[in-house]
Amino acid sequence: MTTPNHTIVAGPQYNGKASKRMHVMAKPIGAVCNLDCDYCYYLSKQDLLEYKKGCSPQLSKGELENYIKQYIEQQNTPEIIFSWQGGEPTLLGLDFFRRVVELQEKYRPNGVVISNDLQTNGVLLNDAWCSFLRKNNFLVGLSIDGPELLHNAYRVNKAGRGTFNQVMKAVTLLHKHQVSFATLTCVNNLTANEPVAVYRFLRDVVRSPQIQFIPIVEQKNFRQTAPQKWQQQDVLVWSDTKLEPSQTDSIMEHWSVSAEQWGNFFVQYLMSG
Repeated sequence: MTTPNHTIVAGPQYNGKASKRMHVMAKPIGAVCNLDCDYCYYLSKQDLLEYKKGCSPQLSKGELENYIKQYIEQQNTPEIIFSWQGGEPTLLGLDFFRRVVELQEKYRPNGVVISNDLQTNGVLLNDAWCSFLRKNNFLVGLSIDGPELLHNAYRVNKAGRGTFNQVMKAVTLLHKHQVSFATLTCVNNLTANEPVAVYRFLRDVVRSPQIQFIPIVEQKNFRQTAPQKWQQQDVLVWSDTKLEPSQTDSIMEHWSVSAEQWGNFFVQYLMSG
């Protein structure tokens, strides 16, 4: 009787140990934002999280250090990526992110590269911010919904005014300081009908090195009910007309993009490239 040979295949290794890698999106300021975009699913969470009752949305100094230390310790990989979102993370100020970089360097293992990405509406970006972002190799995600009329339709400040001009100033600064950035464009009921105009604007005017799209699909009760709370009997099949934003009995917000619009957007977008 012979004993079969077994080949043990080891998984990915780093520094002689099994490679461990994970990715966490941190929201160090919670839902707090300086804009009031109509379609934002997160602004209403400020009331749910009871910020006004003394519960601070911001990471404390101790929490920040513990987060960075433990996030690094739990990984065994040549590159560790930190992602910062909000709300609007730049409201925390430059000193907060200077501290982030200091703590990352404090706990960084030898030979490991630490990278950061930051999602922002761009309103607060200035020369000081962009100089810091470039120096520390941050990848910036910039939210912009296309040409002025399309962008200003829903992306407004607390006074209800469009933010296009402020975001375009941020675009100029990002290019000036050679900051790596990508654009994030929300495809809503308006931008869905102008895929070629949106694409050419991002390509030729913004000169975005990376272009990302995300569909806006929200129920009318999204401010009170999270998707995870839907009851099975309330979940509709894709063919139900109530899922069509243009229908009078629709349960979707009017700015939502339909499945057909989303598909057509990409068909025309790809054909225009």
